[in-house]
Parts: sequence; C-alpha cells; structure tokens
Amino acid sequence: MNFCSNKGTLQISEAVISGISSQAAAETSNVTLPIRHGKPSAPVKIRLSNGTAEIEITIGVLRGAKVVRTAERVQRAVKTAVQSMSGVTVSKVNVLVTGFDVPARSVL
Repeated sequence: MNFCSNKGTLQISEAVISGISSQAAAETSNVTLPIRHGKPSAPVKIRLSNGTAEIEITIGVLRGAKVVRTAERVQRAVKTAVQSMSGVTVSKVNVLVTGFDVPARSVL
C-alpha cells in the first residue's frame, strides 16, 4: 500500500498489515492462534484494492466461548488496529474459525 505526499512516498507492506491483524486477534479474549516461530500467529490473507484492504484471518476459539460473539470481536479489533496503526482503510474483515481449543490449565 503506497501513500504519496509532497514529502515523498510511504509504502506499507502486506506483511505489516498481516502482523497488525494477527496481533489484534491474539489480544482478543477467547481466541487461540497457531504457534509459529515461538509466538502466536494467525494465518492472514490481505487483498488490496483501490486503496482499501480486505482481510481474512483464521482463528480458533476456546471451548465454551460464544463463537459468533468472539468472531465479531476479532473483526472489530482487527479493523480498528489496522486503520489506526497504518492509516489503511479496511473494507471488510472475514474471520474463519477452524476449531475449538481447550483452555490451558495451570500447573501447581
């Protein structure tokens, strides 16, 4: 995504938008993400068109959580985070829920 002004050009890569999206999803309650390189990271697809982004993100939901409510929270969190951190307009956030995970139990 490129932004032009009289000061020059600013380019924001899809990887940055993907990272922002994954982090926003990870911070949403009742969401689980696959672990990649030692950190939670959601598979994210970005489609850029006419200066806007359409985002698809894949998550898991903790068993017992309300799936629709959790997915809607992820949609809001991802859209807000991407727009506020990058300035890229988000037209749509599609959430794919691929499974349920059991909450981790603390070991004494």
